[in-house]
Amino acid sequence: MTEPQQSPSKLKSRLSLIMVIGVFVIPVIIAKLALNNHWFNEGVTNQGSLLEHPLDLKELGVATDSVDKQWLIIYGLPQYCDEKCDKTLFSINQTYLALGKETPRVTPLVMDPVGTHQELLGKLNSNHWQVQPSSAQATLRVLPSQVYIADPLGNVMMIYKRPESEEEFKQFSKDLLSDMRKLLKYSRIG
Repeated sequence: MTEPQQSPSKLKSRLSLIMVIGVFVIPVIIAKLALNNHWFNEGVTNQGSLLEHPLDLKELGVATDSVDKQWLIIYGLPQYCDEKCDKTLFSINQTYLALGKETPRVTPLVMDPVGTHQELLGKLNSNHWQVQPSSAQATLRVLPSQVYIADPLGNVMMIYKRPESEEEFKQFSKDLLSDMRKLLKYSRIG
């Protein structure tokens, strides 16, 4: 016995059914493969690194009354401020100025170990910058040459490593500005 020939309408309806199923199933399979094989950036939009362990401004010995309800860009000065240190301070200052109308919400803060950098700190605009001596506990918690961001509630949340090359300095400024703009845009405090 031979099988009867399928009518063209049945063949067409089966093909349509397979196509409809494929339209819904194939994207799910591709999405699953993309997730499992990490074919895309997984939604990270911040450029700095989030701190793994909570850090509070009080732990750093920062006088919070002088920076009340302000976002802080904190820089821990190294013992010796070389050319890279100067460039980092310049980059932070440029980022601060690039914030435009949002600058009243932000204060750049320098943690100075034992007040050794008076000449350098004299170059900073005292209307914008705050300088606080590093306490012993701050020296243990704040890594020299690192840049931190703290929210208006006193929580230090992000860290940036000091750039080493000229290209890294350009990227550092862009990254810091990008993160600060996002934080200020979505923040309802400070």
